Amino acid sequence: MKKKIFAGALIVLGIFSSAGSVISRWSEEIPLIPPRQPILKVDDYPVKAGAAFPAERPLKGWHVTGKYLTNKTAFDADRRSLENFETRGEDPLLWELWANNRDWFGKLSTPAFKAPVLMSMRVAGFPHLSGNQLYLERLDTRERLALEVSPPPLESWVNFRWLLPPSWRGIWVHVVAEGGATQPASVHSRWLGISVPMEPNKWDVLHSQVRPVLFILVYFFQFCLLFIPAVFLAILLVQKCRLPDALTMGLSLTISSLAGYGIFWVYLLDHQPGRVISAAWMAAGAGSLYYVARYKKAIWHQLFADDVRIPAVVMFLVGGFYLALLYHPGDAATAEILPRIRFTHALPTDNILQKIFAEKLYLGIDVSPFYGDWKSSDRPPLQAGMVLSQRPLMQLLSVGEHYQILSLILQCAWVPAIWALCRSLGASLRTIGLVMSFAVFSGFFLVNSIYVWPKLYGGSQVVFAISLILPKIIRREKLSLVEMVIFASASATGMLAHGGVSFTLLALALLLATPRYFPGIGQIMIGIACFLSIYSTWMAYQHFYDPPGNALLKLHFAGSAGIDDESSLASIKNAYGKISLTQWLDLKQENFKSLLETGPLVQGFSKKGNSTDWLRSEFTENWHKNQFFHIIPTLGLLNLGWFLFLFAVFRQNKLYAESISWILKICFLSFLLWILLLFGPPVTNIVIHHGSYANIILLFTALSLLVSRLPCWISAPLLLCHLGIFVFLWGGASPERFESMDGLGNLPNFPMIVASFFFGAMLLRFLFKFSRSP
Repeated sequence: MKKKIFAGALIVLGIFSSAGSVISRWSEEIPLIPPRQPILKVDDYPVKAGAAFPAERPLKGWHVTGKYLTNKTAFDADRRSLENFETRGEDPLLWELWANNRDWFGKLSTPAFKAPVLMSMRVAGFPHLSGNQLYLERLDTRERLALEVSPPPLESWVNFRWLLPPSWRGIWVHVVAEGGATQPASVHSRWLGISVPMEPNKWDVLHSQVRPVLFILVYFFQFCLLFIPAVFLAILLVQKCRLPDALTMGLSLTISSLAGYGIFWVYLLDHQPGRVISAAWMAAGAGSLYYVARYKKAIWHQLFADDVRIPAVVMFLVGGFYLALLYHPGDAATAEILPRIRFTHALPTDNILQKIFAEKLYLGIDVSPFYGDWKSSDRPPLQAGMVLSQRPLMQLLSVGEHYQILSLILQCAWVPAIWALCRSLGASLRTIGLVMSFAVFSGFFLVNSIYVWPKLYGGSQVVFAISLILPKIIRREKLSLVEMVIFASASATGMLAHGGVSFTLLALALLLATPRYFPGIGQIMIGIACFLSIYSTWMAYQHFYDPPGNALLKLHFAGSAGIDDESSLASIKNAYGKISLTQWLDLKQENFKSLLETGPLVQGFSKKGNSTDWLRSEFTENWHKNQFFHIIPTLGLLNLGWFLFLFAVFRQNKLYAESISWILKICFLSFLLWILLLFGPPVTNIVIHHGSYANIILLFTALSLLVSRLPCWISAPLLLCHLGIFVFLWGGASPERFESMDGLGNLPNFPMIVASFFFGAMLLRFLFKFSRSP
């Protein structure tokens, strides 16, 4: 019965995804579907006097004051969307409030037109900032209707749609765009641009609604490609070396990572052989699937063992759930921008750096210059290598969308890492279900899985490495040669994903160096040799191919925000030579304060007015920011575990308490190193994303394990409260910038909303089943 239900779910998924694929391709390639029609025929409306710059062609009826101009190259905003403008038959006339000075004030109003049922318009820039306005105005009553732009498009031209109220339809109106933002002061973050208003047809709306369903199909295939054939190699290695089955999924990710890293080097040498190797790796996956299913029944049956199947299913459901939540706003932003602004404050462009790296190598373009002032050597390349391993098949969607989906899967590697860690400690399925529930429905894992800088990917690899050796350390047993090689390989791939995990690895190394836990000089030398054989190639790239590659090191350890050729040691020496011992102690004190910062979570309560306003604006915004930056707010209700730990440490005879104690020792020592080594404010503070994400994964796991020791009548309400906070503050409310007093939101994507409920319900059902296990 269960197999039939599972097969039926796959069939339904395939039907809907295939329909999305067909409609997406059909609407883009077949010329039978009429394009969106401009409400205004721009040739009939010359511009009136007052434009700051002469128009490219005279257009009547456009009222322009200030710095608006018809120049579609300003800020180089998303040229691909401009090309789509013309290929879909739309008029390319764009208006932008842009000038190379700080006079950012202007007003643009379109000629009058009768309001349609559904209106669309391309928008670019920062219309959400205070002082900038975008609205529809009636000519008879001068009543205004704010056009909500959510999320803001930033540096891209994004198509927005508004369903107008019945009382406005057929009324003479015009669109008004006003630029008057005074904050922030950045010269590149206050501009505003709009296109000619358009009237979408039903096919255009259907395309925008159905096309994101294709993301689910692509997500399924990229998920399978990531693990095959690595999962079969992992099963074979587990069986031959008699390793715990719970390590299988984490080990398969390590194997895939090593393969991706090797493919990266092939592309660096020559992109043509690189494409062949990528295709061969994917073909090997399909071939291994057939071979194992046909001839290796023992390996095939092991694929469905609980310790392999369950973490794989949970990881798939978590990634699908997060992906569906990401695309609730529909096509309101590009795949590169939406993750930066979907759930928290506007984040930097770190999420696309690995995509840029991979694309340059795939196209055979020199990686220098790289991106702005940054060099390709400033950030490790593992995620770029993983993208290159699948890049030849990334043709169904845009490269940005494929990159977002694959990178989201990589960030969700924390699921098998936590599974392996819990099973290595002997945790029951009920306990693991509780631990997973606290992690899945938390803002930290949601934001950092969707915003695909590879910090969570690297932290997951290190946590997997720790889960491999932790039982041996506690039992005072020596690691085998294979275990040491796997541990060193996972640690190296963690460093190659993101160097922030070095704090956790350094703390672990110091603990292993103590006489009580020292594994032996022979094993240490093997581990170091294996680690260096993998990581030293990247160090050589940094020093010889695209030097110096130390911008982030100098930023964090010397407080040097500039990018120059000065060595790391020289920058650190110069930075500390300019301060006294008293100033150094003050910096360390500030670091310690930042570590324990709880954030102004109650600021939202001070807002006056309707209670719904503060719940959906300042309070929510503060909560999101503090869960992103600070450890105590991130842990939330799990902070109860600190008090439980004080009680558990007295039970020294229990292996459970000793295991958790060991995990917390790693975290405490890592935090201490973090406080001492980071230079300090104002350039760098002790906030979560400046450190190791492995620490946060370990803390979530350890504190959840402690909470799981409580009676069910206490732990169950805590989990329900945690789930309610997640739904309300991350799903039911939006940051202030997404809200408008009288605005009409861009049409949401209803299929992805349904998909998020489906994946969320499946997750809850799966985890609830765990909670009832012994």
